[in-house]
Amino acid sequence: MEPEKKRDDKYIQFPLCLLQLTFQDMSEGFDIILDFGIVSYAKKFKYDINEVGRQLMYAYYRNTDMIQTDLFKTLQGYVNNDLITIDSDFPGFSDNSFDPLLLSAELLGLFESDREFKESAILHYQIAQALTLLGIKDYDLDSTIDNYWKGLAYKDNFEAKFGPDCWPNVKPVQIMYFQDSGKDLELLRAYIGIKSIIGFNNYVSTHKTIILSRILGCKSNESLHSFIEGNASAKEFSAKFSGRKRMDNLLYKLMERGFMMMLSKKHESRIYVSTKLKTPEELAEAILKNRKQNDLKKRAEEASKLL
Repeated sequence: MEPEKKRDDKYIQFPLCLLQLTFQDMSEGFDIILDFGIVSYAKKFKYDINEVGRQLMYAYYRNTDMIQTDLFKTLQGYVNNDLITIDSDFPGFSDNSFDPLLLSAELLGLFESDREFKESAILHYQIAQALTLLGIKDYDLDSTIDNYWKGLAYKDNFEAKFGPDCWPNVKPVQIMYFQDSGKDLELLRAYIGIKSIIGFNNYVSTHKTIILSRILGCKSNESLHSFIEGNASAKEFSAKFSGRKRMDNLLYKLMERGFMMMLSKKHESRIYVSTKLKTPEELAEAILKNRKQNDLKKRAEEASKLL
């Protein structure tokens, strides 16, 4: 896992409440988070229906594992019933391009008559584009889509009780690194929790109790109390990190590995955190600059009262 480098890196987003799933099953929970983020990212892609058909038939001729099971079964059914013509002698490949001859006449017609088939093909296309831009290879489409629906159901249930959730943004490579290593997953939780507070700001002021709540996938006290009372693992985690020393150690580990910077004043509970400003000096300078701007605004407001 590498620290963030620049704003134009590709991120995925997901509702914070999905972090709660990691307190039920750590591995499956992060799988759902990653897959939900990928599909959510993919669904934002615009598409041309001709390109959707071309992408589908390319996968059919070259590697059917690139097609989700339900879509492949429907497609194969149309092929078996001679509704889509398969030309084994000339499947449409020419140098570096692919253009099946009967694409528009047959496949696009079926898209018009079978809405579910069309929507499944569009999702196949969108996920393929997303995986390419995110630099992810050899991904299981069936489990990705299945986990997306699991995550969506959990989000909808959570938001029905506690209102709209916040959506932290994380690079998928960061999640995959921790998944592959199987180590320091508490750090990943903490990083995601802090990201949910910061959003796209350079830094924010917050409190460790709020960070702990976000690590537990909760944006409010109401959702926090409900969650830890119903989940023994979450309750144990909350008790463990409510103490200052363990929370400080967790945050300092993130600092040491370059994922965030934190500053605080003695005898104050408020802390300043940033995942973009990587040195104490940079964070301090940003805080002081913001204070000066705010002070100038207040002075101007007071001075205007004298006019």
